[in-house]
Amino acid sequence: MLKIWGLQLHSGFTFTYPNSIGTLWAYLSTKKDIFEHIELTGIGCRAEDSVVDLLPEVDENGVPDVILVTLYIWNTVRSNKLTKLIKEKFPNVTIIAGGAEIPENKERFKEFVKNNPQYDYLVWKEGEIPLEMILRRILSEKNIYVSDYYDDCYNYCKDGEIITGTKKFRYLDHKNYLDIPSPFSMGLFDEIYEKYKDINLQAVLETNRGCPYSCTFCDWGLREKLRKFNIQRIQEEIDWMTERADEVFIADANFGILDRDLEIAKYFVKSKIKHKNPRTHSLVFSHAKNNKEKVLKIAEILEKFDLSRSGATFALQSMNPDTLKAIKRENMNISTDFDWITKQFLARGVPYTNELILGLPLETKETFFKSLDMLLEYNPLSMNTFKLQLLENSEINYDNHSEKYGMKWSKFRQTDSKYEDEREIAYLIEETNTMPREDFKFTRLIRDFIEILWMGKIVYFIGRYLQKEKVVTTTKFMIDINDWFKSNDNEFWQTFRASKEDIRDGVEVPLWYDTDKFKFHRFVNAFIFLAGIPDNRERFYNGIKQMCFEYYPSIDKEIIKDLVYFNDNFVVDKEMSIRKSFSTEFNWVNYFMTGKLEKEYCNHELKIYNVGNKKKSLDRSPDELLYYMAGGHNFLFNKQNCFIYHAGSYYSQTSKLNFINKYGLFYDEEEFNNSALELIKSLQDEFSEMGVEEKELFNKFLHRQN
Repeated sequence: MLKIWGLQLHSGFTFTYPNSIGTLWAYLSTKKDIFEHIELTGIGCRAEDSVVDLLPEVDENGVPDVILVTLYIWNTVRSNKLTKLIKEKFPNVTIIAGGAEIPENKERFKEFVKNNPQYDYLVWKEGEIPLEMILRRILSEKNIYVSDYYDDCYNYCKDGEIITGTKKFRYLDHKNYLDIPSPFSMGLFDEIYEKYKDINLQAVLETNRGCPYSCTFCDWGLREKLRKFNIQRIQEEIDWMTERADEVFIADANFGILDRDLEIAKYFVKSKIKHKNPRTHSLVFSHAKNNKEKVLKIAEILEKFDLSRSGATFALQSMNPDTLKAIKRENMNISTDFDWITKQFLARGVPYTNELILGLPLETKETFFKSLDMLLEYNPLSMNTFKLQLLENSEINYDNHSEKYGMKWSKFRQTDSKYEDEREIAYLIEETNTMPREDFKFTRLIRDFIEILWMGKIVYFIGRYLQKEKVVTTTKFMIDINDWFKSNDNEFWQTFRASKEDIRDGVEVPLWYDTDKFKFHRFVNAFIFLAGIPDNRERFYNGIKQMCFEYYPSIDKEIIKDLVYFNDNFVVDKEMSIRKSFSTEFNWVNYFMTGKLEKEYCNHELKIYNVGNKKKSLDRSPDELLYYMAGGHNFLFNKQNCFIYHAGSYYSQTSKLNFINKYGLFYDEEEFNNSALELIKSLQDEFSEMGVEEKELFNKFLHRQN
């Protein structure tokens, strides 16, 4: 019997079930002739302090003959360290590694092997068939079980030298469906769940493999057509995850590209209904960017049934035609597709997120700001902008892009381990020949302001009014704020700017909440500095009011004063008052709904239902509530259910309205609730066998009483 131990370390930001090791083992279970000769003794996936702490687990159920390792950008440093220690302790063990961080470039691979002599077999790309062949080889060589095997689909190494290399990539056969069992429904992760059920858990759901695109910055493309897992397997996994995962990451390159993806989205809802105590609160995935009707339906179902973290995500990456050509990418037509998206998505109260990558070839400061301004006109929930990251097996890394486009990279510490040799490293872009370093730094600064001030709603209503009235673009508004505070209140402004920096960069960061109790995030820290400290808040909004007087003299001062007051009152404060009342001289809610501004005295009553993307109840300390309302999350700056009051009412001499405030957009509460009920009714036949009443569904998923 061949004893095998698996190693798949999580990222350090959130704990994720070791899906890759599990899927490989599930595949091996279909090879009955060898499966009876192998035993999985355990999977190492989480270390509280150092990866060295995992060493005793390796032989907890017997000394292993084989170690399986998956290497990703978030775990390679720690995995390399631990596997070297394993080889020292068990010199006869065979270590097999696969994953996206094993270089395919000849010279880089040679260097990797030299620096990591502990690895005996290294696999590129899809791992199921190569792993089967390696195990057949090992079983044959040990005379445990002799069978035929291919030796051309993996790299065999010894003592830091390449003995034989890969000659052919072998993928799973193209059939109607990939017939690999589910590691979840097989029970491979049951023990892991029991061990870690008290922490935040993320599960990975793979409904298909492959990507039809070949973007140069990415390493996802398989040179193979899309292949699907069968729907029964997917449903079994969803049922398992619903009770045992807080978030589910759908690992498809383009969810929504297949017709059946709508049915998969519906099944998530069904699973949440039929389980009495569902744990899953949100799904994370990248939508197919060129199938907008299906994506709308999927996004609406998940949003209205309370399974969405950020609505539909459209990864556009750039709006600059020259850049798109350079990275081999096509986008939606901004004049037709995005006009449709903003009207349909926002009319139904369905949020969406846009993504751009900062530092792509041929992008300039001006083209990047133009892209931001164009997309922010459409009012997305979030405008995610990421610095270009150098992926080991991307075309950018191997096709002379750095020289061609003047790309310069810097090391970034992804994890903040106290052990220097366990800090995961990424390489991020710092400049190109079209975006010099100073332009890059300034673009990133304005990006940060958009995240905190605009997406964090601190100046959102002010900026949205100025944007709608064609006074100033979003990026120019951010530049103006920066210029005014630097000139008029520089010490205060520099403290704010320091508060948004990342402690992983080794800089001094003033902290404004208890980071021992709540995970540090730089944008949360900056939000609390401005909005969560009363004196700072008053100082900031007074400065914004004065800046608008000086920079935008065409706007009546009375309008500016009232608008700043309106924005200030909608943003949550340190006390985290659940209900709030205030009055304005203008009807701002109606303006943001219709575009028509009326001067009439308005009374507002605001309320909060729950907090953050986990819909946390309100029976918590003000500090905890403020953290989650400030965008607190395990690893990102969350924008769902954050920053501002969720609902309320206003009344004036001429009108009154009960409204829902979703992501800064106002909806008539009755109309919004009716649309949710209509969606429930449209799916009622599919859910009727569960015996759940319409009103129960409404209250359960919207967290409100009808």
